Amino acid sequence: MSIWTSLEPGSVTVDPGGTGSLTLRLRNTTDLVEEYRIAVAGDAGRWAQVDPQVIRLYPGTTGTVQITFAPPRSPDAAAGSHPFAVEVAPTEQPHLKTVVEGNLTLTPFTELRAELLPPTVRGRFGARPRFAVDNFGNTKVTASLIGKDNGGQLRFELVPANVQIEPGRAAWVKGRVRPPRVSWFGSRQSHPYSVDVQRSGAEPTSVTGTYVQLALLPRWLLGFFSVLVAAGMAFAVAWFAFIPQYASRARDGITPLNPTGNQITMPTPTADIPKDEKSPQDKNPGPSDSPDGQKKSGGGGGDTKPKHRSVTWVTIVNGKNKGCLDNASDGSSVYVMQCNDGDNQHWAWIRLGQDWKLKNKKNGKCLSQSGEQGYLVSSVNTSMAACGEADLWGRESDCVRNRKTESCLDTADDGHAVYLFNRNEGDNQRWRSVK
Repeated sequence: MSIWTSLEPGSVTVDPGGTGSLTLRLRNTTDLVEEYRIAVAGDAGRWAQVDPQVIRLYPGTTGTVQITFAPPRSPDAAAGSHPFAVEVAPTEQPHLKTVVEGNLTLTPFTELRAELLPPTVRGRFGARPRFAVDNFGNTKVTASLIGKDNGGQLRFELVPANVQIEPGRAAWVKGRVRPPRVSWFGSRQSHPYSVDVQRSGAEPTSVTGTYVQLALLPRWLLGFFSVLVAAGMAFAVAWFAFIPQYASRARDGITPLNPTGNQITMPTPTADIPKDEKSPQDKNPGPSDSPDGQKKSGGGGGDTKPKHRSVTWVTIVNGKNKGCLDNASDGSSVYVMQCNDGDNQHWAWIRLGQDWKLKNKKNGKCLSQSGEQGYLVSSVNTSMAACGEADLWGRESDCVRNRKTESCLDTADDGHAVYLFNRNEGDNQRWRSVK
């Protein structure tokens, strides 16, 4: 052996979002000056930082290397045990590589969020809202949903009423809200209500909404029927009450006078017009029907209405896991979720010259990059920003390219995190727009 190694301690427990450290001790037992390269392998290696990564030891000397684990507070840092291995590779004698094994334990945490889509529903006999329950923790969650209103008048149906949600996933619950009675006439009635998402040993998460009950018949129709009935009654009264009276206008004792003599009708003289001469109407012909006599119209110089460009909303589907690009409920985070046809997953390509901006339908913001380190060490996180300040994107067959960093929109192997990474022509970086 060319090296002696010791990992102190052999295991460490870390809370997601916190840090935990281990110390690796090395001793050069050879007669040569050796340089050693330190690396952490395994699932926990993506959260490890080695300081220093290369250490140089003289014969018989001892050195220490600090290994720090910083798992993020996200569903990617699954609760439980994560074995890892520390590889110590000599530069002069690479065949004498040494491996030290250790264990990283991540503590569980729960973060549950609920969303009502849409927050306001309308209907005459009821409405059908939908509820999204997102698990942003690192362990499976079992929850039950209960609907209630202040007056206890509404009736709720939730299917399913109990859900089990894996870390980083969302569950959809179909709801139905029914009013206590049908409103035939009158104005709209608003019924506030709430749905509680309850978990064992935790405070319930509540989401509020409003059901607007519409009248079965419009209010103006009642007034129209009233006027129609009143007019009919008035016409009937007038019909039966009016009695017409007829009288002769001829005067008695007056003898009509008859004209005497013969009435002669004299013909009206007319002037003779020679056959060779034309009548005044022929001398002054009307407008000619030839093309030269027609009035020339303008060549389509009328006002034209400006054409408004329509916005086409699409879903962005990843070629690796077939999930949809999603905007989180906080309006900032971006990740890949199971396609659910919600406004969070509806996007519009806004063209600016040769490039594009990607706008979300839910909050009206555009996709951008945050400048922070992403899922991998050399990656950059994505976020949402105001469209006037958001980055431009290029649309290529195997890459949605960020013009600021010239890197491609990518998703992790677990199919959840979204970040910018160097172009590799993989399915993780292939996205297609579906209407």
